[in-house]
Amino acid sequence: MKLTELQLNQLNKLWFVYGNSGKKSTMFNHKYIQGFIEVGEDRKIPYLEGIERLKERGFEKDSITQECIDEVEKIVY
Repeated sequence: MKLTELQLNQLNKLWFVYGNSGKKSTMFNHKYIQGFIEVGEDRKIPYLEGIERLKERGFEKDSITQECIDEVEKIVY
């Protein structure tokens, strides 16, 4: 997916909230936004599919959040 400069700037701002140790950061929020910024890929589905495995292993706090998905989708779609 080809993102505009405006979209990339907006995603970079979100990345400092939902990624990069921001106040709402999780491992998968970080990687989800980073996927758009670095390679223009929407990796939401694999990350959502991984939530159950994270829960089973006790790492639910690292999963992608709906709030992050909603904010990213406002920018890219």
